[in-house]
Amino acid sequence: MAIAITVQMEGWESPEWVREQLAASLPDVDIRCWPDIQPAGDIEMLIADRLPNGMAAQMPNLKVVQKLGAGVETMVKDPGVGPNVRIARLKATAAAREIAEYCQLYVLREHRHARLYVEQQQKGEWRVHAPRMTTDVTVAVLGLGHIGGYIARRFASMDFHTVGWSRSQKEMGGISCFAGNDALPTVLAQADFVVSILPSTPETRGLMNAETLSHFKNGATLINVGRGDLVVENDLLVALDGNQPAHAVLDVVSQEPLPRDHAFWNHPQVTLTPHISGWNVIDGLDDIAENYRRMKAGGPLLHEVDRSSGY
Repeated sequence: MAIAITVQMEGWESPEWVREQLAASLPDVDIRCWPDIQPAGDIEMLIADRLPNGMAAQMPNLKVVQKLGAGVETMVKDPGVGPNVRIARLKATAAAREIAEYCQLYVLREHRHARLYVEQQQKGEWRVHAPRMTTDVTVAVLGLGHIGGYIARRFASMDFHTVGWSRSQKEMGGISCFAGNDALPTVLAQADFVVSILPSTPETRGLMNAETLSHFKNGATLINVGRGDLVVENDLLVALDGNQPAHAVLDVVSQEPLPRDHAFWNHPQVTLTPHISGWNVIDGLDDIAENYRRMKAGGPLLHEVDRSSGY
């Protein structure tokens, strides 16, 4: 029996590179790279960054889909991934650190007026803008799982007033934690920066809509490094025009690549990046090898997804 690997993201690590890394831990396992996976009936484990429709359906003996990353919504919703197929996400510390650095970069850019100074330089203007005390600035992190918890702790270590929000109550030292839909307006209303690392689930899709955005502080910044379908994009455009929030940093959008005629491209209050906040996953590949062994032994998987909740 065999493992298949597919990497759909252009410019990212190749499937051959993933195979080379895994081969060191699984030297006797047949590891194939898409599209050269035949006979597909041999495939028991599929490793994928994204799962195109129809791919899993070609593998009648598939037992495990292993995500090369965190978001698993395409796997959970794929009709070709039968109910008996287990799904696992990847918890790579390197990627969590990189996503935290990304969020720090854009919080500090706004906090220390770096974007404004670039604009002033282009116009030949010499004007100073006093930064606020870091301890007086609130960063709210939505989603306190592996990555969100890492991000929140990073901001707390920088002396930002850090609050967190999640579906269920969490306890984190130095971070004020809130839970449940009723608490979300309170969190948004106090935040100068809202960082979302929420997964894509029925509860989170469209969560950032006109009503929710109305709770943002005037002048706040939204940073979305979770999933693009969190945001109702037309509602965000209207909210930006009202300065509530005043800026949006979007590493994820509802359709990727973003269509060239989308209003986000030329909007002065939107910063776009092409889903690159977390990149390196090499320190999570040992978990993939371990999940292969656990699959063969019939044991529980590392970071297995609860398919009923979607993550």
